[in-house]
Amino acid sequence: MTIGSRRFLYLSFIFVFIVAGSALLFFLQGYRFNTDKGKIERTGAIQADSLPEGAVVVLNEQPLDRITPATILSLRPNDYQLELKLDGFQPWHKNLTVSPAAVTFSGPVRLWPNSTIGTALKVGHVTASYLSPNGENLLYLTQPSGGTELWLLNLTSGQDRLLQRTAATEITNVEWAITSREVLLQERENNTIDWHIFSLETNSWESLPLPTELQVNAVHWGDERHLLYATTAGELYELNRRTQSTKLVWRERLQDYRVHDGLVFGLARGTGEAIDLKVLNLANLQLVPLPNSPTLSTTVFFMPANEEWLPLFDYDRHALYLLHSPLTATEPVRRIPEVTATHWVNEHELVITNNFEIWLYELTEQAPKFVERLSSPLSGAQRYAEEPYLLFVSGGEIWALELDERDARQRWLLAKYDQDVQAMFLSPTGETLIVQTANDLYRVDLTVAPPAAEPPASSPAATIQKYLHLSNRPSGG
Repeated sequence: MTIGSRRFLYLSFIFVFIVAGSALLFFLQGYRFNTDKGKIERTGAIQADSLPEGAVVVLNEQPLDRITPATILSLRPNDYQLELKLDGFQPWHKNLTVSPAAVTFSGPVRLWPNSTIGTALKVGHVTASYLSPNGENLLYLTQPSGGTELWLLNLTSGQDRLLQRTAATEITNVEWAITSREVLLQERENNTIDWHIFSLETNSWESLPLPTELQVNAVHWGDERHLLYATTAGELYELNRRTQSTKLVWRERLQDYRVHDGLVFGLARGTGEAIDLKVLNLANLQLVPLPNSPTLSTTVFFMPANEEWLPLFDYDRHALYLLHSPLTATEPVRRIPEVTATHWVNEHELVITNNFEIWLYELTEQAPKFVERLSSPLSGAQRYAEEPYLLFVSGGEIWALELDERDARQRWLLAKYDQDVQAMFLSPTGETLIVQTANDLYRVDLTVAPPAAEPPASSPAATIQKYLHLSNRPSGG
């Protein structure tokens, strides 16, 4: 071999090494040739997570040998259909875009169990239910066979206990204290009304002493646990449980009222059928001017408040008014039209529904954000814990709706009943849902797959199982 040939061969090896090394380096850095686009691009990845974990990962309808949590590497930039499947749970799927040198996250995917009615608590017909402000306990009333029973149900543990059973009297109102540790109970027997307080801390009842000369028609909690406020036909009194004293605070004919942030928000009955919203400052017992006071119908009532805002709902006009202290807010009244139901997410956000639409209302933005329009009438919706999902009720069905705006929003049927769902109560951990229908309460587990139904005795599967059972019995037995 000549010197020229050896030199050519040597340079060729160097050239091949440089080309191969560069190609390998580019490959290790994630560069691939995209045949669809006809150019070299850097690859990306998809990170798939789910709750519960262990779901099979399916990419573009091809199952992978991966379960969540999983990272799928070396994906050419493109659109991919990701699907997560787990036995006993409804599948999740989403079209995701993979970008060069980037990781696309599936997000906090919640896998919802297959539809089930859950476990009936067998409490019978529930006439009314009351959720504690902290969301931990539910009070409900039943009328088994004459009289009324008041039960306390812990939403996390599922344990319930009887608090009160009355034979001749009727429980006409139940109200939680803001602390969620005490309950105010109103009972009526013929024309006599009495009030009692139950303490969850001491597990005991006490009567609320009222001056005999006062013809009290309503009592509500104040901002502090030892203060309550009672109305007569034309006056409002402060009841101090600590000092056992009574003080007149307002001369006004009030249809309804609530104490919030040191103020009394009262629905005053004017001439004729007119209802006026008035505000009394409990610090100096003076009326507080209310800018832009709303014009109300006769069917109006207060709803559960959060720390800052007190909702007032005008049923006839489907309008929601959020009330704030006029002493501290430049806009103490906010009006939200076309509302049929609400649910607090946190201190600054509400879920709002009308007949067919779901909205999220951020108090800081002061404008509802449209979420979804449905083809069937809605009776309510609420946020699922802190995760990007909503639960909503339509007739006898409960659905989960994702808030992920990438691709079309998905819905999952969680439960379906023969009667309309009257209310639903989510446990603080989000693990269980208590569903109220006309006939009973049901407990639905949202984190565990429901047990598979046993096949009917006449089905082929049942026949095979029976044959296998018999064939495995020991002989001579």
